[in-house]
Amino acid sequence: MSEQQRLNNEAITIYLLLQAREKELKEHECVRLLWTTGKISTKAFTVGYKGENKSNSILPSWEEWAFRESMRRTFMVLFLIALLTEIQTDYWPTCSSGLMEAFLPCSEDLWKSSNREDWEAKYKHDLERRQSTEMLKFKTLKNSQQFEQGTDETACLEDLKDCAARVDAFGATVMMAALTL
Repeated sequence: MSEQQRLNNEAITIYLLLQAREKELKEHECVRLLWTTGKISTKAFTVGYKGENKSNSILPSWEEWAFRESMRRTFMVLFLIALLTEIQTDYWPTCSSGLMEAFLPCSEDLWKSSNREDWEAKYKHDLERRQSTEMLKFKTLKNSQQFEQGTDETACLEDLKDCAARVDAFGATVMMAALTL
């Protein structure tokens, strides 16, 4: 997905949010637009970040990382719109399972980095502070309700606690919504 396509997808998301404020979205013709935008986001959402884990010694570029994080956040907004407006379609299981495979939102300080050097230092620090080797996904968060202390899952629990303490308001909202699934 190109930068222009990402911007178009985000513009459509903003349009949908404005429409949702004015009318009950599920009774509006924008529902099809929501589904289409969600499908586009889901495809873009799953591209990249494969193998991005603590042991990966190659940092993504700041631009590529910001692009992917922006796409993830757009997808999450679309997911929240569908969840909050109780839209039920054949597409919903794909959207829901897509979110479960998604990485959790980044920390607030990482998202708000003002330049490449600042971002790289924070990104490396985030990797170093992690106790588990894999990136945290929504399914990790969802499954954590059954994790037990003193097992291999303890590292994931500690990482989830750290993640929850450092996300911005958007990340906290999305994480809470995911727990309702």
